[in-house]
Amino acid sequence: MLFLIVYFCFYHQTELLDFAQLFRCAADYWMTFFVFGLVRPQRPLHPCLLRPGPGRYGLPPTIGFIGHDFTKPTSPAYSFHGPAVDLAKTPGPCGYNSTDPNVYLPRQPAFSILGRHTLPKDHTRKPGPGTYNPEAVTVHMARAPAHSLGMRHSEFITPLIIHLPD
Repeated sequence: MLFLIVYFCFYHQTELLDFAQLFRCAADYWMTFFVFGLVRPQRPLHPCLLRPGPGRYGLPPTIGFIGHDFTKPTSPAYSFHGPAVDLAKTPGPCGYNSTDPNVYLPRQPAFSILGRHTLPKDHTRKPGPGTYNPEAVTVHMARAPAHSLGMRHSEFITPLIIHLPD
């Protein structure tokens, strides 16, 4: 039994016509016949259809943000500040040579309202606990210090003589 089956297939030619999504016409669809597994060759496209469509190129946008798709609705965009300033083009904190005002004006009194947070420290070097050796006194003196338990007698001091009444 011989069956004659004819399939009608529609091929969409979007690789040649980019504007086919917006403007559909009869040139966008081609009919191909499949008969007994053989493919009938397609007719060549007309030369005017091989050119780029109206949506293929255009002027850069002048309204809205760059890359705005005019086929889709957008909400309004407002900004409450001015245009951004490139701070790399402005001089930094040390960009200007400024003169100290004390050079050409009388010097103002210099004091601080803020108190000190640390106690004053003595930065001199002091010996540690093991550096004292009382026996090594003779290194810089002739003899060790000695104390007398009596009075010191001097020929230059007048002795104190008190007469007590009997």
